[in-house]
Amino acid sequence: MSYIQPEQQTILYAEDEAAVRTLVLSILKKHGYNVLAAANGKVAMEIAKAYDGPIHLLLSDVMMPELDGPNLAEQLRAVRPNVRVIFMSGYSAELLLSFSECGFIQKPCLPSAIVRTVRDALAQPPKPLHKIVMVILILEDDPSVSFLMRLILQPSGHTLVEAATAEEALQRFEEHDGRVDLLIAAVNLPVSSGIRVGLGLRALHSRLRIIVTSEHATEMWNDQDAAELNELPSDSVAVLQKPFLPATLLDKVDRFMLFRQYEQARRNVAAEVAGNLRLKKEWECEMYGRFADQASG
Repeated sequence: MSYIQPEQQTILYAEDEAAVRTLVLSILKKHGYNVLAAANGKVAMEIAKAYDGPIHLLLSDVMMPELDGPNLAEQLRAVRPNVRVIFMSGYSAELLLSFSECGFIQKPCLPSAIVRTVRDALAQPPKPLHKIVMVILILEDDPSVSFLMRLILQPSGHTLVEAATAEEALQRFEEHDGRVDLLIAAVNLPVSSGIRVGLGLRALHSRLRIIVTSEHATEMWNDQDAAELNELPSDSVAVLQKPFLPATLLDKVDRFMLFRQYEQARRNVAAEVAGNLRLKKEWECEMYGRFADQASG
């Protein structure tokens, strides 16, 4: 590979903290790089779309408003597949180990560490994106938990679909024609529970696997949640207690990768879902009927 001078290399840099952005920008420019700086991921994508020249590297903070680092990297690589990626974060490197194709800089860091990591990334050829493995529906009403799950699971190539309520989960499920391999659902949700949603979706899609998340051990669950959990086949459900380590979540997900549907099975799901729409309507009526009874009682 021929050597490219720093002044011929363009870095797209996204960081929402102004003081950090100013410091890193000055370090990179001092070493001769052409830097396109943005205050968040959304602005970075706008800059990338408007920039006519090549972008050799994305250097991005992980947590940013409007569009976080992992989603920015995914969107940018969709239109610029040859871009290299480095994340900067105050989180531990363990959380980002799954980004095997990406560099990582732990905050706070020395200027020399930034320059060395950037130089090493630019010296290597771009690495391909991971292949999609599963379609995962995340049902979680806490945005911070949803973000962490997305951060942990996206690097493995999974297609992630998110919902904050039972109604949204049903909508997302239908939008994907029932081609969902795994549901990750919180026990406690507004109106309904994640287990009840899982039972309803399995009535439509019998091959669906479920991970139920909760702040409490199952021994502390109320009788209704415990009873509904027992209605699910033991080989189709796992329980994940919050807070959880990235490795723990990945282990639960990996368990169900063995049951990943092949494409022919996925095509059959659409017919199964269509044939079960009547059950869905009955389940919705029952679910919201229970809630109305509880509210009036």
